[in-house]
Amino acid sequence: MDERKWSELLVEASPVGQVTGSRYHDFYVYEWYIVETGEIFYVGKGRGDRYKRYHERAIEAEKIRKLYNTDVRFVGEGLSELEAIELEDKEMLRILNYTNYRLTNRITPLIAQRGNGFSPSPTTPTLEFEKAPVLWASEIDEHYFDIHHKLFDIVELENLKGIHFINKKIVQYEILTLYGGDYKPYYDDVYSWIYENGNHVIKSKFAKSVTAWVYIGDDDVQNYYIDQRHATERLGREIPVYHLLDIWKFIKAHKKANN
Repeated sequence: MDERKWSELLVEASPVGQVTGSRYHDFYVYEWYIVETGEIFYVGKGRGDRYKRYHERAIEAEKIRKLYNTDVRFVGEGLSELEAIELEDKEMLRILNYTNYRLTNRITPLIAQRGNGFSPSPTTPTLEFEKAPVLWASEIDEHYFDIHHKLFDIVELENLKGIHFINKKIVQYEILTLYGGDYKPYYDDVYSWIYENGNHVIKSKFAKSVTAWVYIGDDDVQNYYIDQRHATERLGREIPVYHLLDIWKFIKAHKKANN
């Protein structure tokens, strides 16, 4: 792509960097990469020794730096702040549009042909109607840290005594694909059955009486691991994790077997 086209693209979308109004012309744009593979995992701008300092807001990048043999290269030096921001944006676009590298930058250009590495990995099963999804792993976690998606646990009757619904906002696409546009009938069926059989819906995720966590949509598997660690610390045990659709199917089968 020629420079004129790049300029047109940059005009169409605001660069991701923040302008502070600095008048210095000693800014640079740098990228961290893995020495063995050449993979670029972070692009940034800075002054002084910024390129080698610990980045508190780039946790995934710092984990990669700790785990792998990494190095830094400079894309441009002696720049004004605005020049650095524009070059940083341009380099991110190049990486996202013309390579398969997984960037750990939280904010990337909106006009890029693909997002950063925080989206579900390509191995994540696609959503299907009335089928429980998975607790997905991001591209970053799967590619760099060998963390993979996890299936929900198999529903057991004993663990439905005190369920807690995970309070996570479910996006419209999930509702449409998993539930045909409305999850309320499924939720109501499960909720009614729980109380009709002497069980309870627990308000607190870490209540002593909780026997299972129930998801309505999906979630990042890292959140699952964090929650389980907290459950072990607070309750001394891990909590079975079910999906609403699996419980709904379990109840249907249970009713049929007992009629």
